[in-house]
Amino acid sequence: MSFLRPPPQSAPLKHHLLYWFILCALASLFLSEVIALSFIGGSLASLTNTASNLLTTQAANSLASSIVSNSAQLFEDVLTDVIYAVTVLSTATGDSFRPDYSTGQEPSFYGAPESLDNPVVQPSNADHFPGLAISTTHSVWILAGYNETSNGKFTPPSLNSSTTNTLNQAAHVDTFVRPIYKLSPEVLSVQIGFEDSGLLKSFPGTGDNLNLGAYDPRTRSWYSAAVKNQATPASYAITAPYLSAFGRGWLVGTAKTFYNKVDGSLAGVATVNTKLSDLSNLLESYTYGNSNVAVFTADQNGFMLASTKTNFNYIDQGTPNYSFQNTSNPLITDGLWNQIVSSSSKDINTLTSNYGSTTYTDPQTGVPYLILWKTLSIYASDSAAKSQTPSWVAVGSVPITELQSIVDSTTSNLKKALPLSIGISFGVFAGTTLVVLLLVILFANQVVKPFQILSQESSRVSNNIGNKDLWEGVQDKNVSRSGVDEMDKLKDSFYEMVKRVREASLQNQAQRGDVIENKTFAKKSVGQDSIEVQSVLDLLPEHPPQYHEVFPQGRGGPSSSRPQPAQGSFLTSS
Repeated sequence: MSFLRPPPQSAPLKHHLLYWFILCALASLFLSEVIALSFIGGSLASLTNTASNLLTTQAANSLASSIVSNSAQLFEDVLTDVIYAVTVLSTATGDSFRPDYSTGQEPSFYGAPESLDNPVVQPSNADHFPGLAISTTHSVWILAGYNETSNGKFTPPSLNSSTTNTLNQAAHVDTFVRPIYKLSPEVLSVQIGFEDSGLLKSFPGTGDNLNLGAYDPRTRSWYSAAVKNQATPASYAITAPYLSAFGRGWLVGTAKTFYNKVDGSLAGVATVNTKLSDLSNLLESYTYGNSNVAVFTADQNGFMLASTKTNFNYIDQGTPNYSFQNTSNPLITDGLWNQIVSSSSKDINTLTSNYGSTTYTDPQTGVPYLILWKTLSIYASDSAAKSQTPSWVAVGSVPITELQSIVDSTTSNLKKALPLSIGISFGVFAGTTLVVLLLVILFANQVVKPFQILSQESSRVSNNIGNKDLWEGVQDKNVSRSGVDEMDKLKDSFYEMVKRVREASLQNQAQRGDVIENKTFAKKSVGQDSIEVQSVLDLLPEHPPQYHEVFPQGRGGPSSSRPQPAQGSFLTSS
């Protein structure tokens, strides 16, 4: 770990700069890498811990769109087709009462079950009539008040003028019924009940209808529902599920009234029946795993119209309607059902995406589920549409374990991707480190460069000491810039100093020359003066003359009787 130690004090400045720059860069990059790895690990842990909630929220949208929404849409489409079919049927039947309507006589089976022994066509949905011969070319008539004979057979009552007239007028309706039945696989049977006579026309024709006994269509739920909701001639009614009187199982009927085109009076009710099991089979294509979807009436009863997990084969008379209470895996409790119904109130616009969702634990099994629901945009009757009260709600359930498998798969993929992410992270770290090191070295060289130049110039000055020119080889300025303000200022100051010192040196040299020249001249002048002085000195005696030699007596000098010097005088006689 010696490479982590700082360079010694005597090391070049470049080494110090490189050491501290690289140390800071590596520390920053290492911290960034730690943060990145912590983020990756924390994100993975957070995703693992919260994936159920996140994916549950996403599933609430995606599954509602796939399972519930698609199932609801499919259910609505089927009902729409059935409504269209019953509209055509009721219109055709009503037209039979027009006096100007020319009808061709078509045979119908009335009181002759032997006519059905050799049916013309065996339809694809003949399994709904097990063990029975049916005809898809003609219908069968049933008149209320069949009489049971001693041999156990039922004989139809005698026809009167009213029933005979109805038979003759409505015989041609089979022309419209046949394509409806053949083109609509969800249609089990078509029935037409007449108000005045109580006659029932049923298609396809089946022998068991003839042996039913007393049957009055005017007392049936589908007939009553249509009569109750005949607000307009276009009114229709979709019934709650009911058990077929002919042993066909649990059905839902779409009924519509038709009217006598002569006097406008109610002539009867036409209905198209669909088995709940057939509707349930349609929904299975939108489920997966242990998920389930069902359609209920959107009321407190919660009657079941279709379910991918409910068996509707219990068809004994007196069996109560299947409802949300008959569900399993999960069992829908009253509390959950109230939550679903309350969110499907009349304030909801059924034409929009009316989704609801919640997490729910099955009280029987303890298995947690994601529950999804959506109100259907189609109404059971005109009165329901007028009040905008939802008629049905599609409810889907998905075990949380199904979602958890998605979570586990996602987490597994993330864990597999973790080494790659870490490898990429380290690769980026190494590449970034290399780039940073190169930039640090470049920057350090740029910073150290002016110091190197100044060091070289200083060395030249030092080496020139004692030579003729102290600044030989030293430039006045250097135009290269380091990009660092302090370094450039130092260089500028140094070369400014060189310039000024050089100029001062040259000026001093000039002044020194003048001084030397003046000194030489002064020396010459002093020499000449000294010669003249020496000539004068040479004329002087070596000793000064005596007094009496300078001033002899009798020659005008002082008298010989000169005064004596005062006491203390420095003069003495010779």
